[in-house]
Amino acid sequence: MTSAAEEVREVCRQNGLALSDSQVAQLDVYVRLLLQRNQRLNLISRKDEANVWIAHILHSLSMLLVVQFDLRARILDIGTGGGLPGIPLRIALPESTVTMVDSVKKKNAALTEFIAELQLKRTVALCSRVEELKRRTEYQHHFDVAVSRAVAPLEDLIGWSLPLLMLPTARRRHMSQVGSKQINSDGSLIAYKGGDLSNELKKARRRWPHVLIEVVPLDFGGLEHKHLVEKQLVIARAEP
Repeated sequence: MTSAAEEVREVCRQNGLALSDSQVAQLDVYVRLLLQRNQRLNLISRKDEANVWIAHILHSLSMLLVVQFDLRARILDIGTGGGLPGIPLRIALPESTVTMVDSVKKKNAALTEFIAELQLKRTVALCSRVEELKRRTEYQHHFDVAVSRAVAPLEDLIGWSLPLLMLPTARRRHMSQVGSKQINSDGSLIAYKGGDLSNELKKARRRWPHVLIEVVPLDFGGLEHKHLVEKQLVIARAEP
């Protein structure tokens, strides 16, 4: 185990997420695959390669440190790219089901290889635009939570995810949860965002007045925040 992997594991442990030896080993294999494929594909920024464990693995897992997730959550990863945050979430939540969507064929092919190499069950890579999924009945109001690190306006992310997230009346009241966080992921879009969000939030709230939108800092101990690429989660959930 590398020192970076140990650091990520320790930060997760300090914040209520215990990663087993086998989970860390899977994450390590994923990191090696990601870096190998990144030589041919633009899966992550080249400047982040030396800091991939913090900038991408911990960043992807960080939502589990501040938000409650059902152990068997059906997760939709919008604009997944190289499988972030979908693959780290699937490894950390081994009973979850993850559907990762990206419209770039080469990235989707790499994701399919990652899934096979990591032997991840209940994990699917779809080559599609996310807005096209709402036409497929099997995905309509199917997912417990949608996540995204994609660079897309919040108002668009909400519009894409609403037809795919479970209806408010279908949300589970009692969940088998990770940790004891106050914020529940059930029926939510969770998007990583950084910088000044005031204008983006204003536009999203104007367009989707029935959606509750809150900004949650990635506020957890064990690591200097300067190491994280982005520092906030935006959580959007349709009100009953």
